[in-house]
Amino acid sequence: METETYNKMFQLYKAIHACQRCVGAQGCFIENDPSKIMRKVQKDNLFTKVLVVGQALGGCTQRVSGLPYTLGSGLLSKTGEVLNSFLNTFGYALVNSKDFKAIYSTDLIQCWPGRGRRGNNDRIPENQEIAYCQTWLEEELNIIQPDVIIFLGSKSKKYMKSLIRKESIEWAKEYQINRWEKRISLYAIYHPAYRYNNLLREEVFREASKNIRERLHNYARE
Repeated sequence: METETYNKMFQLYKAIHACQRCVGAQGCFIENDPSKIMRKVQKDNLFTKVLVVGQALGGCTQRVSGLPYTLGSGLLSKTGEVLNSFLNTFGYALVNSKDFKAIYSTDLIQCWPGRGRRGNNDRIPENQEIAYCQTWLEEELNIIQPDVIIFLGSKSKKYMKSLIRKESIEWAKEYQINRWEKRISLYAIYHPAYRYNNLLREEVFREASKNIRERLHNYARE
């Protein structure tokens, strides 16, 4: 089972790396990226209960390291450190260890979108780019089949709304869908890069942590 799952994910990453759907397509601004390397399969996160959906690859993280929120040096980025500290509050982390279980991390789009117009932040993915990448995300979800999915940031939150078919959802609140013959709990939180910008966002992280911790405890008892 482990070898089969590993091979499925490896082949998926290979297909994603070769993907050119967005390049030159109408409504898309993704360019060929010779610096991007293929994502590395991590055995420890293939059978996790928790999956995180971000926005896109970071220019200096997975794009060049092959690992989510990880710099080319092998260290976590600042955003990765913030996300990791949040995950630790309910027993998980970006990397498996004796103290924490590993989560699976992915993004709405599987490429680096490039810099925004001002040049100081990454460009927000276009809706068409997200639409082209949706099949990749769906394949990842079907392989991992998590119990809990956490959506990071406003773009991911919008995708979450499409899954639960609601016009509006609240940050940190639990929503449920039925999939893979079980109940799946969904949560949306602010992107970790903006966690400490104001007290409201910090409260969302605390509330989400509490809700997720309780849900994981209840799943363990069921």
